[in-house]
Amino acid sequence: EGPADMTTKSSKERLIAQLTGPLAVLLGAASVAAITFVALHLFGRDDIANVAILYLFAIAAVSLRFGYRASIAAAITSAICFDYYFLLPYHSLAITHGRQLISFGGMFGTAIFISTLNEKLRKQARVARQNERRSEHHYALIKALAEAESTEALCTSAARQIDLASNASTT
Repeated sequence: EGPADMTTKSSKERLIAQLTGPLAVLLGAASVAAITFVALHLFGRDDIANVAILYLFAIAAVSLRFGYRASIAAAITSAICFDYYFLLPYHSLAITHGRQLISFGGMFGTAIFISTLNEKLRKQARVARQNERRSEHHYALIKALAEAESTEALCTSAARQIDLASNASTT
């Protein structure tokens, strides 16, 4: 396994890359809809504290799986579903108490915070993978140069490794 193998994406990475944009937002909203159905049957309308926590958990899971935009869409969807299904008057988006706004703000703020942390973690992992690839290329270059038996072999090996590294960095 050499540096060229490091540039290929795993099937999981390809699948996650495909689940971006509108599809990820749709899946994020659908997961909140599923959580709403489960919460209605599991907790009913009386245990809204646990329902709110369940929504936050769903938003965190969407953030981990689908990214920032999808988690923001899930946060908005969860606030709407929470108000519509679990707060009086039921089946209405009316805000009857100021504390409902505080609850929505807290849920949305927590969702943004979790999503931002996950996005930063995702970027750090991407940078770490790039650094790992770069280190693999450097190692391959040093190994090839050390194994060269003549100046001509040294130059040929160096040119080949530089070409491999430049081709890998453009993919």
